[in-house]
Amino acid sequence: MPIIKSAKKALRQTRSRAIRNKKKVVALRQLVATFKKQRNQKNLNQLYSLMDKMVKDKIFHKNKAGRLKSMFSKTLVNSKTPKTSSPVVKKAKIKNKK
Repeated sequence: MPIIKSAKKALRQTRSRAIRNKKKVVALRQLVATFKKQRNQKNLNQLYSLMDKMVKDKIFHKNKAGRLKSMFSKTLVNSKTPKTSSPVVKKAKIKNKK
């Protein structure tokens, strides 16, 4: 436990910030869950907004937020494109030369 007055205050500040940050991380998880259930532009925009706020508050690094945004936008695009059957590729038989 801290003894110096400034260290005690720093501990209080750290704990309150940790609680505040945890709330934002939980909110992000909930938004991700709703996005996975219902992939649409509205949910994606909400995700983007929350991630940008988390970057501003230094909860996430900007590269991590960019990586997550890219991943979610790809899933949105992939969910909208129709699935086509892939062509069947025959494997060539390799003869053993001994």
